[in-house]
Amino acid sequence: MRARDIHSPFYGVHIDDSVTATVENRCHAYEARMSRPHAFSHVTAAQLYGLPLPLYATANDDVHVSVPGGAQQPRGRGVAGHAIAAERWAFRRLLVRDYLTGDMFELCVVEPAIVWAQLAEVLDHDDLVALGDAIVTGEMTPDGTEVVMSPGLATISEVEAVERAWAGMRGSRLRARAVRQVRVGSLSRTESLLRLMVVRAGIPEPLLNVMVCAPDGSPVRVADLVWREERVLTEYEGDDHRTSRGKFRGDISKFEEYADGEWHGLRAHADDLFVDPNPLIARLWRRLVARGWRPDGARRTVKPARP
Repeated sequence: MRARDIHSPFYGVHIDDSVTATVENRCHAYEARMSRPHAFSHVTAAQLYGLPLPLYATANDDVHVSVPGGAQQPRGRGVAGHAIAAERWAFRRLLVRDYLTGDMFELCVVEPAIVWAQLAEVLDHDDLVALGDAIVTGEMTPDGTEVVMSPGLATISEVEAVERAWAGMRGSRLRARAVRQVRVGSLSRTESLLRLMVVRAGIPEPLLNVMVCAPDGSPVRVADLVWREERVLTEYEGDDHRTSRGKFRGDISKFEEYADGEWHGLRAHADDLFVDPNPLIARLWRRLVARGWRPDGARRTVKPARP
């Protein structure tokens, strides 16, 4: 136990240094001393579910564990304990994979809608909406002129039910505002943040990840944010679109196809979200007006999102 290639992430737990320090492996290591019924929660659960989180929410790598009712909360180095009222307690056995090693194991994790409610104590409004979007949105598959979507981790009704059940708890006002803006259809945190920004600026709410069609009705592509009546769309392109040769070339072809289908496409990037969104908002506003949209008020200035 005193060997140089052994370390102890938690009291009484020793693992080999060759084990990668992923959240999955940290949770697997802690499970050796985890009591029942306990479940991973908060940021840890969101990471296990593969949900999008901003950098400001993941600065601490403590493992978060919740317990029901009056059970004793876990304490100690590397673990943060929490309690959930017995009537709100719900969890599932989640099969997770450590993608660095390929190892698979089951972990006890609180239900996704509960994770959303818990993280109202950590996230700002827009990121809580983005988290809700990710929870209620499943995998999308193009099918002719439509998009078929599989079920998400929870339904909007389930998230709404949890919001009502957690009324009066810390973060209640934030949850009540955010739940009204959760939508099915966003495939990334950045898409959710962009949607919220354009709506806040006074632009109509777009459709999310729908098939856009040419004037003859033939399908073109699935686009991120779509204003069908004006035939305007916006695509968010992360840095991987620049560094990946395939994505870079695919983006060129994609926007040519949009033009052939008589769609006006705008491209958004990280600076449009996290530095100054207003130049993009102004361009989008002008394109929509040029294509027939009539605003009922002046364009509003919006603030950048938190990374």
